[in-house]
Amino acid sequence: MYIDNIVENAQSDPHRSINYSRLLQKLQVRESGRDIEEKLRNGILEWLKKTSYQLLITGLLNALGETGFSCTKEKIVKFVEDNPIYVYFGRTREHVNYEPYRLRYDIPFYSKQEEDDVALLEVNCTDLPKPFILDISRKRPENVTIIGHPASHGNEQIIDRKCPLISEYDAFQIYCEALSWWQSKLENDKIKKAYDFDKRLKVKVLFHCSESTTHGASGGPGINDLDVGSPKVYLMLQEGIPGFVHDKSIKEILRTCPKECLVESGISMSRVYELLSSIQQLKVLRDNIFHT
Repeated sequence: MYIDNIVENAQSDPHRSINYSRLLQKLQVRESGRDIEEKLRNGILEWLKKTSYQLLITGLLNALGETGFSCTKEKIVKFVEDNPIYVYFGRTREHVNYEPYRLRYDIPFYSKQEEDDVALLEVNCTDLPKPFILDISRKRPENVTIIGHPASHGNEQIIDRKCPLISEYDAFQIYCEALSWWQSKLENDKIKKAYDFDKRLKVKVLFHCSESTTHGASGGPGINDLDVGSPKVYLMLQEGIPGFVHDKSIKEILRTCPKECLVESGISMSRVYELLSSIQQLKVLRDNIFHT
């Protein structure tokens, strides 16, 4: 959201014609594109992607101001202040007051590997609730309990107990059955890509859930050992497979889809630990998160 606004404002800044070269020079990117607006967009996005693991939006805002895009910087700072992003901890029902924690807009880490689809965000506060114990073992549980706030429940918290994990063998069987079923219903070139389990299985955990865990539950934790007094967060829910099932145009078709063909995907805490361990500068952050 912030990045789109930065680009949009930079493209409409009245000083862009005389200052865009200075900005690109400051960002240390080569000019590319056919016109000033395209060069600005490409340059800003290229600079944001150049750092190996961070998105430093504050650095970009400072560069805009230093190079004469003062109007852009002022508008973006105001936009950020007027549109803060919050996270709530402990909310069990909608319309109940809970203390919001404001997120910083610098992102200390994101994985450039598309299949990971993971980023770490920071809250602008030190007074945080007690964390879950994070499971970084390679031991695979039989099931996980998902906690989330799906949109279909009016954002009321749900607890979906004992969602069974899918083995590599079962994933192959589901792939064959689901591909055949959907292709008999739809002419859609996205179907095969949607069930591309080969790529996902390297870094993801696949599982089935009940109908309560529906659209909007992404980001919810998957917990194991919930019933033995020492719950651990094993994964984070990321997406439903196939992703197009929430299209209104196939609502009626979805009603007849075999439940075993509908799969949830999440990233394991072991994978996040592994990603942070691979970057020397992030090992302190890793240890703070995982308390190792």
